[in-house]
Parts: sequence; structure tokens; C-alpha cells
Amino acid sequence: MKYITIEYIMMWHTKMISVTGGLKGIRSIELLNSAVENSKATFNGVDLYSTIEEKCASICYSIVNNHPFIDGNKRTGCIQCLFY
Repeated sequence: MKYITIEYIMMWHTKMISVTGGLKGIRSIELLNSAVENSKATFNGVDLYSTIEEKCASICYSIVNNHPFIDGNKRTGCIQCLFY
């Protein structure tokens, strides 16, 4: 499976902020990396998030709750689901 990247999410964040307004920039690259890596989690060799919808939801939840960006975390979390 091809996974979403931090760079891809950051690109969409920048585009979304340019269109809708707000402050560009990342507050914590570690929190964004954690959101992406969490969607790849396994237990006993089995994906915890086995479908693309579950992976998208995991990333969205992490972005919305952990606020890796200065502004637009909810918008970025939702938009990454649309363009995963």
C-alpha cells in the first residue's frame, strides 16, 4: 500500500491556508510525523487500520487533536482525507 507523506500533507496545508486564510507553518514536525506513522501501526503483524478509510480517519484525528500546524489543523485534517 502507498502511504501518505508528511510533505504531501504540508503541501495541502499550504494550499488550503492560501485559499481560506490563516497562518502558514508547522508548530511541530514530530506531531505531524506521529500522525502519519500512527496510521501504519500494526499489532502481531496485522494492521490496526486495515482500510484506507481507517488510515485517513486516524491521520485526521491525530492532526485535529494534536495540532501540529500553527493554524488550520481541522481543515488540514479533513482535506487530507479527501485527497489521500
